[in-house]
Amino acid sequence: MKKLSIILAMAACVLTACNPSSVDAPQWWTSEDYQSGKAELYNNLPVDRGDIVLLGDDVFDSADWSEIYASPRVKGRGITGDATSHVLARVDSIAVHKPSKVLLSVGLNDLAHNDSIAVIKKGIIDIVKRIHHFSPKTEVFWLDVVPGLYLSPEQTNRALELNKQMVALGSKDFTCLTVSASLLNSVTKGEYAYEGRMLNGRGLAQFALVLSETVGLPPQMIVDALPCDKEVSPQMQEYLDNWYGEADKASCKPGTYFLSMVTRHMHMRPARNGVVFLGNSLTDYAPWSELLPGFPVINRGIAGDRIEGVRLRLDDIAADRPNKVMLMIGTNDLVKFPGRTAAEVWADYEKLLKDIAVKMPRANLYVTGVLPMNPKSPDYAGFNERAAELNKLLKAGKERYEYIYVDLASELMDENGDLKAEYTTDGCHLSALGYFVWATNLLANGRPMVVGNPYLLDKE
Repeated sequence: MKKLSIILAMAACVLTACNPSSVDAPQWWTSEDYQSGKAELYNNLPVDRGDIVLLGDDVFDSADWSEIYASPRVKGRGITGDATSHVLARVDSIAVHKPSKVLLSVGLNDLAHNDSIAVIKKGIIDIVKRIHHFSPKTEVFWLDVVPGLYLSPEQTNRALELNKQMVALGSKDFTCLTVSASLLNSVTKGEYAYEGRMLNGRGLAQFALVLSETVGLPPQMIVDALPCDKEVSPQMQEYLDNWYGEADKASCKPGTYFLSMVTRHMHMRPARNGVVFLGNSLTDYAPWSELLPGFPVINRGIAGDRIEGVRLRLDDIAADRPNKVMLMIGTNDLVKFPGRTAAEVWADYEKLLKDIAVKMPRANLYVTGVLPMNPKSPDYAGFNERAAELNKLLKAGKERYEYIYVDLASELMDENGDLKAEYTTDGCHLSALGYFVWATNLLANGRPMVVGNPYLLDKE
């Protein structure tokens, strides 16, 4: 009941706008729905006195730092796309709780936005001042920008100059951590990052190792090269070709993100008997270890993934020998292929369910139905009807495939069957309040990890 009370308090914070910042709002965004939605979520998750916070941009996003360092006292607060103005606008909600250390990765997106070095330096210093305004004893460490990650050649040169000036600046208020020296050559060669984008599994493991002295904890990642770093299986390559296509792979992006996340998960040391959350962006974007404190939660969601992608990842998931698997997948199958019927998508789902039963026979499986969208999403037209049909098939299959069906969609939809406005940032992805409702349901009535609604039958 204590954990449920914590989550209910988080939800109340969202409704009452806890910890408002007095700093001006940012004037530009890379992806406003994503950035503002995640900022709201972070703003209402607790940071405790003495915590270590990894705050900033893309470099700290898309990684569960509490899992990497095996400690709930390490909190990730990175948001892809954030620049100094965005971090400054949300740093108060962290600093007021007096963390022991703040590791700050910011400046990358300012450079990509072509802001001047003088402006970027001032933004970094303003963030440090804001932290010490609320928490004078907090140690602040600024990580230099890794040239070659996300930046053009001209922006890379400016990153080198920014790093040089920040180190020369020197300050008793913060310490410069020159992490780029340990990563640059391998990033440039493509060993630590694909297409110069986000760090892959080996790159993240090395990055976590470099930070470990400052964090004060060893990373639970495999630093040595693994087979997944050198080649992609034929099945995975076929999936990438069919799902993302040459245009996507050449431009940047979804395929690069998928491969990076797959290798990140493979470089994590196996965590036995946990609760694995498996799915797409709806799962990926949530800090489950904080939403469900006290449980051995492992997030294995990957934004953009679909049923076949999850099926291809099962061997890595099975290596963790989870007690429970919380599966939500299918949205992208319906969106990417609008001509496919719910029955055709269900046929793919059945292959996945059969493989889960073979590879993880002892795991309790919870299948959450596909969530509806609302008109704010560009994919709204016709989606909810097909999602509802798929959910009927998912619910009907629970006895045959021995899983517990979780009807979260009914909790989040309005009288028209649309996703309620307060539960979403963009008509598809969940807001902070949407995630708190999801997490609260998973703890309802004192039944950990089970939605405690009357229509749910628990096989345990």
